[in-house]
Amino acid sequence: MKRVIALASVALLALTSPVYANLSEAGSATARYAGLIKVYDATLRVTPGTARDRVLDPQTEKELEIRYRVDIDASDLIKAASKTLERQHSEAELARFSAETEQLHAQYRNVKEGDRFALQAKGDALTLLFNGEAQVTITTPGFADFYLGIWLGSDPLSDSVRDQLLSRL
Repeated sequence: MKRVIALASVALLALTSPVYANLSEAGSATARYAGLIKVYDATLRVTPGTARDRVLDPQTEKELEIRYRVDIDASDLIKAASKTLERQHSEAELARFSAETEQLHAQYRNVKEGDRFALQAKGDALTLLFNGEAQVTITTPGFADFYLGIWLGSDPLSDSVRDQLLSRL
């Protein structure tokens, strides 16, 4: 159940169309709990021609969108995101971005089936959208790729979701 909640919090993103018209789909995935329950559908769009090893580069424009298939409390999304970040980063790295992480998490909402979260990154800016409406933009250098690493980095929320999101690169 914890892994499902983590997958769900990974699903913290979604939007129906890319903000940057020039982005191309890098891949899509369906996150499942216990292999059976579909928790969310995720799509990653990136600058055309992006190599797989450059996805978490500030020069790569990207959008991760997540459309939820189940209801999830914001507190569960935050727990899953926080657990993944703690697994991925040192205490020093976590401390470096703690204020930004708290600012982003303060904008999380309880989600219902059909709701969408999206994370859009361009340069140092990371924007969180909920059902197509911008909630917050954070411009701290390095934060966008730090946070998107939850889904796209080493030891992500789900290896299978990450691999599917990057499958066309």
